[in-house]
Amino acid sequence: MKYVIRPEEGLVLRAFRLPANTIRAALLEGPPGCGKTAFTQFLAQELGASYVYHLMHSWSDDQELFMGIDVASVVAGDATNVRQLGVLARAAELSQTGPVVVCLDELDKVQERTEYLLLDFLQSGRCPLRPGVHIQAECSRLIVCCTSNGERPLADATLRRMRRVRMRPLDRDTVVRIVAEQTGVPASVCRMAAKLAAEEISLQEIRSFAAEVWALAQSVQDCALLATQWLRREGEVHPSQCAALWAEIRAARQQQGVAS
Repeated sequence: MKYVIRPEEGLVLRAFRLPANTIRAALLEGPPGCGKTAFTQFLAQELGASYVYHLMHSWSDDQELFMGIDVASVVAGDATNVRQLGVLARAAELSQTGPVVVCLDELDKVQERTEYLLLDFLQSGRCPLRPGVHIQAECSRLIVCCTSNGERPLADATLRRMRRVRMRPLDRDTVVRIVAEQTGVPASVCRMAAKLAAEEISLQEIRSFAAEVWALAQSVQDCALLATQWLRREGEVHPSQCAALWAEIRAARQQQGVAS
C-alpha cells in the first residue's frame, strides 16, 4: 500500500537517514486515523529496517517492555519457553544485527510509572532482563516511534528524549484519490463516501465503506446501513443522507454497464 508522505514526515525520514550514535526517537501526535502507525511502517520500509510493533494500554508494564512470561508455555508446562522477551528487548536484540524501527502505539494510554520505564532505555539502550542482566541495544541502529492521540500529556522527561511530530489528517481530495486507487471504486463514489464520514474517521474505514457500498448496495437503504456500520456517525445514518451517494453509484454503474 502506497503511503502519502507529508512535508513534516519527509523531514523526519531525512533526519533518520543521517548517521547517529544514539537512539533516535519521535513522538507522533495527531487525531485517530491520520496515519501515525502507517508512517512508522513506512519508515521501516524506507530505511530497510526490521519493524517491531506493540500496542500500549492502561495495564502495560515492565514485563511487556523488557522480560515477561508466556502464559501458554506455563499452562503447557514448557519450562524452556516460559520467559519471553518484551518489545524493547526484542528490538534491542534485533538492533545488534541491523536497523530496527519499533512502534509503541498509543503511549498516552499507559500509566505514568510505565512511561518512566522508557527513560533509561531511550537514553542508554539498556533493557533489564533480571537483576544484573540486560540486553544492550546498538543505539545507532535503533529508531523508536511513539504515537499519541492526546489522551493525557506525557512527562517532560519523556518529551526531552523525542522529537515531536504533529501529524495532520489528509485533505479530502487526497483521501478520495487514495481510496479510488486502492479499491477501483469510481472517484465520484469515493468522494461522496468521504463526505459522509465523521471527522475522526480513518482512511482504512473510508476505504472499506467505499469498497462495500460500491459492490453490495442495491438501494439507498443499503447505503445507509453500510454507512452506519463503517462511518461511526452518531446514531443511525438516515437514508436521506445517502441519496446523493446512491445517485452517484447508479450513474457510475450505468456508465460502466454494471447492473444496479
